[in-house]
Order: sequence, then C-alpha cells, then structure tokens
Amino acid sequence: GNATIFAKYLWEMHCGLIVNFIHPHSIFNAKKKLDFKTRTVWSFSQSGKSIDIVKCSYKLKKWGAKIIAVTNEPDIKKNDLAKISDFHILLSSSKEIPVAATKSFELQLYCILKTAILWKASLSKKEFEKLPTLCEKIISSFEKNYTKNKIGKLLKKSSLLGFVGRGPLNAIAEDSALKFREMAFRHSFGYSAAEFLHG
Repeated sequence: GNATIFAKYLWEMHCGLIVNFIHPHSIFNAKKKLDFKTRTVWSFSQSGKSIDIVKCSYKLKKWGAKIIAVTNEPDIKKNDLAKISDFHILLSSSKEIPVAATKSFELQLYCILKTAILWKASLSKKEFEKLPTLCEKIISSFEKNYTKNKIGKLLKKSSLLGFVGRGPLNAIAEDSALKFREMAFRHSFGYSAAEFLHG
C-alpha cells in the first residue's frame, strides 16, 4: 500500500534504516528460497484479510522473517494476518466502513511516524505531538478553502487529475489519486516529483 512508500522514505531519511518493498508476486514465484532469517517484515492490511498479504507474510515467516501486522481489525478470530504474525499493532478499535479506508491510511502514517520517534529518529517529538491539532486545523479550514478557491468547479472540468509529491509526500500523492479513483470514479494518478517530467 501507499503507507509503505511513506515508511520507506521516512525510516531511511530519519532512522538510518534500509527499507525495501516486498512484492507478493516475486515471493509467490520465487524459484529458490529467500533468506529472511534476520529480517523484520511490516505487513499493512486494513482488514487483516487481504489474501495476498496474508499468504505472502506466512511464506516469509516460514523463511525466517519476524512479521509485524498493522491492521484495523480488533477481532483476532477475523484477522488472519494478526493470527500468523509475531506482533500485531491495532490502529483502532473502530471498523473502517468506507471503501476508501481514509481513516486507516491516516492511522498507518501516524503509526509509522510514532515508530520513527520510538527509534530515536531525527524528528522533533514536540512537532510530532502537535500533529493532531494541526490535522484538526486543516480539516476545519478545508471547506472554506474549497469554496474560496472554487476547487469543485475546477475538478468537474478536469478529465485527468494528477497529484505530485516528493519523498514521503509521494505516498500522499499516490493515495490522493487512489481516493479520487475509488470515490469519484475520476481518472487520477499520483506521481513522484522526481519523475514527473522525465518518467
């Protein structure tokens, strides 16, 4: 998911860790066993039921990895990923109902930031603690800015929407585009600012 893009940039930039993506397709089609004995794998799944993530995590665990499940499902009986993992981080005890899973994505980002702080990242703890208040301000001012800048009219006229972000914000750009595809059924794409001009 897009939260893993955020984690890669943030943990590499501020925690001194090398972070790699794991693609289930590669794992399922690996011709030889991969050595994961000294690896920790963070598996993100809103429901804990994503078949490819659960199966991939299970296979990696058999290959020696420690699995950390990050989900939004408190009922372990319904949470396949949590059941097979070594550790489970529960984002919230309230279920995610909308298709877009906005709450889960925001909580995943918060979890990634909080983990970075616990790892003594080069991030300000004071600034981190201001995040909830800052988010409230952004949300409360959104409607005013939306109307003032006539964003609705602009979006209706657009046949294609592009979201651009660099570094950790690339994850936000990708997820914003995803939300427009899921909720508004509009052609939308997220781009890394580093690749926007030259592909």
